[in-house]
Amino acid sequence: MKTIAKTNVKIPTYALPLIFNADNTGINDEDMKNILDFANAMQKIANRLHCLYDITQIGEEEYFTRHPEFGSACNVMDCVVLFMRPE
Repeated sequence: MKTIAKTNVKIPTYALPLIFNADNTGINDEDMKNILDFANAMQKIANRLHCLYDITQIGEEEYFTRHPEFGSACNVMDCVVLFMRPE
């Protein structure tokens, strides 16, 4: 796969089990909507670029921020969204 675009994002730690393992345990309705809205936005970008996308965790330490990728201020992990096409 060839990476055609990438962006760094601060994903709330509560969303990581759902994003990486399809585990929605303990996620309330509002948080679920925020996660799905984020995923849909990434899919729309991928569709415009005619490619696939993948999210990879790049940080090992969670930290607090007032500006996560979605939702209210919370603990986050640094991740990268890669937009890729087959070579």
